[in-house]
This record gives sequence, C-alpha cells and structure tokens, in this order.
Amino acid sequence: MIARIWSAQIDEDRASEYEAFAQESSLPMFRIQPGFCGVTMLRQGARCIVITTWSDRSAMAKLKESPTYAETVRRIEEKGFLIGNQLVEVYDIHLIFAEMHIE
Repeated sequence: MIARIWSAQIDEDRASEYEAFAQESSLPMFRIQPGFCGVTMLRQGARCIVITTWSDRSAMAKLKESPTYAETVRRIEEKGFLIGNQLVEVYDIHLIFAEMHIE
C-alpha cells in the first residue's frame, strides 16, 4: 500500500470554499480512481494536507493520467484559493492502525 501526501497553503479567508471543494469535488474524484483506498484531509490554519492511500505505486501513478484528476486540478487552481507552492511526497505504508471515536 502507498501513501501520497499533498500539501499546500490556502487563503485562510477562503477556507470554507476550500473545504467545500474538497468534499464536493476532490473526494468524489478520488473515489472513482482505480486502486484508491482512502483519503484523510487535514487543515490547520492556512496549511492543508491531503493523504491518499493507494493499492500500489502503479495505481497511484495512473492518477496523473486520469482526466477527472486533471479536471479537478484545473478547477482548484482556477478557484484561486491555493497560495504558493504545492508539495507531493510518496511513501510505502508498512503499518496502519485506526481507531475512531465520533461523539
């Protein structure tokens, strides 16, 4: 399993727009990608991190070829709430443990 970590800064005054875009556009786009396993979206102030997990490197690499991914990237850049450089890192996952309590 592979983790792809995307990080960026957003215009904090437009955080609600970013979060709506993430839920309404990014999440559905990821869900239809072959080999997609899950996503965690994090935000603290202007800093945003999106961690996607993939079945293998081949599936993750195909994301760049996906027309729906390209369209989502185009739209998020067009919105103008991203600031500065974006960074993508890729890691092999060697352990996952999740315990969730929702109140």
